[in-house]
Amino acid sequence: MTTLGMASGYTKQPSNTVPSSQTQVRVLKVELPPEAYEAALRTLATANQADYAAKLLGQILDKAASISNDVILEVFGACSRNRKAETALSLYNAHFAGPGEDAKRNPLYAPIYNAVIRACARGGKLDEALSMLDVLVMDDDVQSEGRTFDVVAAECMFAGRQDAGLEVLEMRDYL
Repeated sequence: MTTLGMASGYTKQPSNTVPSSQTQVRVLKVELPPEAYEAALRTLATANQADYAAKLLGQILDKAASISNDVILEVFGACSRNRKAETALSLYNAHFAGPGEDAKRNPLYAPIYNAVIRACARGGKLDEALSMLDVLVMDDDVQSEGRTFDVVAAECMFAGRQDAGLEVLEMRDYL
């Protein structure tokens, strides 16, 4: 510390003592507009910070704030890209896996369900992905995405489960 700094009573605070922006917002009780949350979520998802994005999205949804469908799908996409199966499953179960038909009426249900399956497959939870894929195939009300089958099949092949991978490709071709 310089002599001037000591004389003025200034002491430099360690950088880890600065509260996060979210903490500052909570302490000050500032209500941010949805656009600010959406910008933060998009930034986190794009920067492959899936855990942080999912946690923030969960907090926002807990407060019943509205977030655009595109941003929600970006967060689930980040979970899939980053192999965050547990994160995707946790967020899905907490906010989107409602009781039966009510959940299916949500226009986000099918794309989110597909993204969670891909996250499970990429995140090493192949049995969970295969089980969810079976449910998806049997449910005529939920639209399946071809890339979901491709990802699950590829991950099965990488894991040495060729028979399961080939079965997934046959399911895709049948649909």
